[in-house]
Amino acid sequence: MYSQGIGGDIIPHDSFPICCWPTAKLLIITSEGASGDYPGWSDLAYTKAASDGADILDCSVQMTKEGIPFCLVSINLIDKTTVSQSPFSNIASTVPEQHN
Repeated sequence: MYSQGIGGDIIPHDSFPICCWPTAKLLIITSEGASGDYPGWSDLAYTKAASDGADILDCSVQMTKEGIPFCLVSINLIDKTTVSQSPFSNIASTVPEQHN
């Protein structure tokens, strides 16, 4: 059930039940907040994830031209937001050098 690790550490095998790790403290990590309850990357999603007990909120930070940080996994707002359906759709543009 155990393997000898570097420096003599004892490492449980993948088949070792997680419930039986004597010193394991599991961390709850979220990358989009509580995206099952609210839109991912929104303030509501991150607030709900924190209130649900998330230990780590993984947030990819983008920066506006005014220097305001916000959480969004991609600078491509067309794919990840509803900007194309908003009043701002007439000023949306694609920057080929930055398009994924």
